[in-house]
Formats: sequence, C-alpha cells, structure tokens
Amino acid sequence: MRRLFLLSGLLLLSAPASAWAQPGACTFSQGESGTFTRTEQNGGIISVSGGIVIRCAGGTTIRANEGNIFQAMGQTHLFGNVVFEDGTRRLTSNTAVYTSGNGRLHATGNAVFTDAATGSTLRGPDIEYYKVMPGRPQAQMIATQRPHLTLVPEARPGQQRPEPLEIDGNRITAVGENLYVSGQAVIQSTQMNATAGEARYDRATGRLELIGSARIRSDRFDLSGEQVDAIMPATGGIERLQARTNAVLKGEQLEVTAPDLQLFFSEERLQRLVGRRTAPELPQPVAASAEFQLQADSLDAVLPAQRLEQVIAIGHARGETIDTTAAGRAERARAAASAATDSTAIARSDWILGDTIVGFFAPRDSAATAADTAIVLKRIIAHGDAQSLYRLEVRDTTQRNPAAAPKRGLNYLAGEKIELTFQAGQLEVANVIGLQRGLYLDPTPPAATPPSETPAGETPPGATPEPTTPPATPAPAPETPRP
Repeated sequence: MRRLFLLSGLLLLSAPASAWAQPGACTFSQGESGTFTRTEQNGGIISVSGGIVIRCAGGTTIRANEGNIFQAMGQTHLFGNVVFEDGTRRLTSNTAVYTSGNGRLHATGNAVFTDAATGSTLRGPDIEYYKVMPGRPQAQMIATQRPHLTLVPEARPGQQRPEPLEIDGNRITAVGENLYVSGQAVIQSTQMNATAGEARYDRATGRLELIGSARIRSDRFDLSGEQVDAIMPATGGIERLQARTNAVLKGEQLEVTAPDLQLFFSEERLQRLVGRRTAPELPQPVAASAEFQLQADSLDAVLPAQRLEQVIAIGHARGETIDTTAAGRAERARAAASAATDSTAIARSDWILGDTIVGFFAPRDSAATAADTAIVLKRIIAHGDAQSLYRLEVRDTTQRNPAAAPKRGLNYLAGEKIELTFQAGQLEVANVIGLQRGLYLDPTPPAATPPSETPAGETPPGATPEPTTPPATPAPAPETPRP
C-alpha cells in the first residue's frame, strides 16, 4: 500500500487542536478497491480516485471513492460514499468538503450523523460540522432543509437511557449539549407532541423551551401559550411545564386560562396546577370544570393521582356554577335571546365572592373506578368579605305546565365566611359566619298560559274553571199581594 504524507493542517475534523500544528498530522492512502491513482496539477491540486483513506492524529478517519485536495486553499473535496469517523461520532454522505482553516466539514446528499455515545442521529440533505479547535471549545453542527434529529436525553449514572425525542425543523443547530430548532419546530415522543415556531433544548439539564404559538399535547392534557417551557429529567417523561402569555390548559377534568400557568408532575401524572396574574392589567386566571367556574388573581389546583380534589383561589376570587341541566340550558338560551328584557339574567347561575375561595371536588359517584374521571363540586368556602347568591327551587303546585322551567327564589348572603355544600349539583346547605346582610326574594307567580299554547282540555293557570254541571234553576220570585 502506497502512503503519502500531506502538509500539516490539511485534514481533518475532530483531531485535537495540537495535532493540527504538527508536521505529518494527517496522511492519506489507497482504498480497498485496488485502483488507486494520484494526479498532481498546477496550483497544488492533487486528485485521487479508486478509493481514498485519510487518517489524522487523534483517531479521525475519512473514507471516500474519490477526492480532490486543493493545497493552496486548504480544502479537500470528497465524492462517493463519504464516511467520517471520530471516536464515537460518524458522518456519512454522498459528497463532502473539508476546510482546514476553520475546521469545517460540509456534507451534502443523504447526510447522516450518528453519535454512538449518546444514541442520537441527525439526518438531512445538508449538514455542516465544526470541530473543536482554538477559539471553539465545543463542537458545532448545523443542518438545513428540514432535517430530522433523533435525540436521546442524557442518562444519569445507574439509570436506564431515556426515551428519545424525534425532532423536526427547518434548521437545527447544535452547540455542545445545547440544541436550537427554528422554523416549524416539532418535537415528539410516545408521551407528548410539541410544536412551536422555534425550540431550544439543553440535553444536560433536560430543559425544553418552545417559543411562538407553543403547544404540548399528551393523551391527558393540551397546553398552549406564546411560550411553553418543560423540564424533562433523564428518567424520562415530564417533570414540570410552564406556559406564558395567553396560556390555556385543556384537561380531562379542568380547563384553565391564565397569563402564567405551571403544571407539576410525578411519575408522569399531573399532581398540581398553578395559574397566576403576573400584572394588574392582565386577566385573572380562570379554572372551569363541567359544572363550576372559579377565577382569582392566583389559582392553585391539587390533583393527587391526577384526579381534581381542591382548588384554592386567592385575590378577588369569584366562583360560579354552570347549570348543565336541560332547564338550565333552556334558561341560558332564553336569556341570551332576550338579554335586554329578561329580568332573570342576573340570576342565571349561583355565585360566591371572597378574598379567598376554596373549592372541594370529588367523583360524581362515590364508587367510581379509576377510569371514571367525572368530578363534581361538593363544597365551597369563601373567606374575607364573603358574598353569595344562590337560587332555591320553589315547588309551585299552581303551575300546571310541567314542561316549563321551575321557578326559583333568590337568596343573597354577606358575611365574614360563607360555606356552601352541594348534592347532585344542587345547593343543599348554606352556612354563614359573621352575617352582615341577608335577602331572600320569592319568584313571581306563574303567568297564565296564552290560549294558543294551552293544551286541549286543560284550563290555563290562573283562570276560573268552567262548571262541569248546569247550575240549579232559581226559585220564582214571590207574588206581590193585590190590594
């Protein structure tokens, strides 16, 4: 095998910086095809065909079918089955250009970069690799034209390697352990699907930042915001999520909107949720379940075993029921159709106010299984300048139309502390401590049903019924005696 020595500094990628300053640091030799030829041209151009192998101090090796070495420019052009290997790193492509001055390898055409030490793989039509050298303490990589990266988070000693992340973007840049994805970033695993305008990921810490119309979805929640940050430990899964600016969470039991929203997980299950109003001019966080809505300057929801148990609302707190019954839906529809004239608009729902409100939730059925996620409000307590208005259904036996919505009285309370207990979605008990004001309003009597709406054979409410038997014949008036 014929071996020729190249000029110092001609090749290649990740050799130690000291090797690049030493004579004879890289050599090239004949490949395995046995048809090795070498042609020198004017201007210091060396053309090699029939297979070329280039080795540099530090264990870096490049193989290709053909190569052109431009000595004056410090460049080597490689063609056909290009393979770069440097310890645990390997880059393959159809063609490549290496520039010794800046330690850059530009691979094009079916480029694939793999790192056996981390298990990560980058694929794309165009990949640039910059080796470690003076002034560049960390290796860098740039891939364009929408590459795909399979990235394995860093494993901790004694722990199993985490599940990989599948990452796509218009451009992917890696600097050491830091990753930057720009242009329609998509990050997926078996547990989540994340999208954003751009993304940043620190493999060493497991911190992921999604910026610009960010969204993370799983089989149990959907979180969105202008920016979403995630902490994903080496053990896999998600440890914490934080959404900023127009944050929205859609979960199985709760929907929350807030300027700032944080989610905390344990063993891949959501355990706690905190929503905050970060500036006075921003809207309050709002948490809504199927039958109840709670808002305040700060919301703290506790979800042990991923089942909603308690919501604490602090600062100008307000709770409001959402009537999901047929009568409630009809009442809301009627009020919406005639909001300007409907006098019941102020009482379409029960509500409670206070400096602090605590709501307690439980499964709809006490014998519910783990798969049954339906929860209802059981009890709510308001502290500090507490007020509440709730409706009481009145059974009016004079109301003859059973299809009509039942009439309800209104009860208003104000005090230091108010506690409401619910059963089957209806208010059961109301307690007040330090009563300051109280008011109860009876509903108006039912109006007569218009004749056109009165069922055949039925008397309109409030009307005098027709006699069912003819009245008795009056007795004749006594005759006046004649004078």
